[in-house]
Amino acid sequence: MDLDKPLAEHLAAWGRTRRGWDVAGCLSKLGDVRGRSADDVAMAWVRFCADDGAHTPGAFPNLAGPHWSEKVAPPKTPSPLKPHEACPACARLAHMPDDVCSGRPAPAPDSPNIAAAKAAVDMTRQGLCSHGPNCVEHRQATQTATTEEIT
Repeated sequence: MDLDKPLAEHLAAWGRTRRGWDVAGCLSKLGDVRGRSADDVAMAWVRFCADDGAHTPGAFPNLAGPHWSEKVAPPKTPSPLKPHEACPACARLAHMPDDVCSGRPAPAPDSPNIAAAKAAVDMTRQGLCSHGPNCVEHRQATQTATTEEIT
């Protein structure tokens, strides 16, 4: 499908909105590439409008311009770690080399008593404990964890 007037008007409006260019000037330059696929023109126009070096729509019809060639993102570098391996610096499971690695070891997991106390407190706070806020079981778990943390 060739570029038609309604699409050219939409693209010109894009140039006006994105770059502040005159719509009539945009339409004129879009008209200079008649006969090209509407998809190619639309993609080239979007790339051209995104180019900070393009100060006017005048260079758009130049088919040798970089806006007429599709830019392909470079492939991501795979992680040197296998999915089940932990990073030697931060102990997180495998992550990409370009990810920010804290270099700090991951926090140690909670002991069973501390984990039970946290769960008991959460259940009580959320109202999920059927025993109520004075539940002996939850109070004992909290006291055991507190004693363990202090010692």
